[in-house]
Amino acid sequence: MQETEKYGRTYHIKFSPEIHSDDKTISAKDCEDILRDEVVITYKMDGGNCGIKTLEGVFARSHSQVTDCPTFNYIKNVHYYSKLDVLNPKYHYFGENMFAIHSIIYHKLTDYFYIFNIFDTENNEWLSWEEVKKESNRCNFKYVSVLFEGKINIKNLKSLLFKSLDNNIYGGVCEGFVIRKKNRFKNEDFSKSLMKFVRKGHVQSDSHWKINWKKQPEFLK
Repeated sequence: MQETEKYGRTYHIKFSPEIHSDDKTISAKDCEDILRDEVVITYKMDGGNCGIKTLEGVFARSHSQVTDCPTFNYIKNVHYYSKLDVLNPKYHYFGENMFAIHSIIYHKLTDYFYIFNIFDTENNEWLSWEEVKKESNRCNFKYVSVLFEGKINIKNLKSLLFKSLDNNIYGGVCEGFVIRKKNRFKNEDFSKSLMKFVRKGHVQSDSHWKINWKKQPEFLK
């Protein structure tokens, strides 16, 4: 069984409005490879990276130890402890922890946890998007919303992403989008299989936000 120390780094597409000095951009070759087949474009959410390992617990971005941050308590109680008999022990579930406000306040959340990827430890692969949706539904997880599915060229992709920045279905400012291969891909190909597009003015969270953190508004039921 393979282990993931933490969720892999997602590189920026070169025309992403915001690229910080320590960010990496995906190569033109890898970008072309992603767009060669069908892709899925999902909404990027401004929360905390969260990993659920069925046999171990709930982790923040680093998987050196189970997180004790209180902003993860909702996920532990609602999506981990209560689902231990449902979760697949061969999968690591990765999602966005939306319980605390980082830099965007959301008014149209329907939960505080949204799955964006699932790792198959038995095959050392990331599930296809259809598998992610199916497994999320089976476990009663929400998953990040989709902007587009199918084939798209780089010109139309650029136009779609910039045009869609003004439409955030979760309320508040639109953080950006993630473009990933629709089919499964190997863990060693992670950085070549997805890329992100981030709004101008995005603020990277630092360790100090936890000191005086505030909860997101109640989600819609």
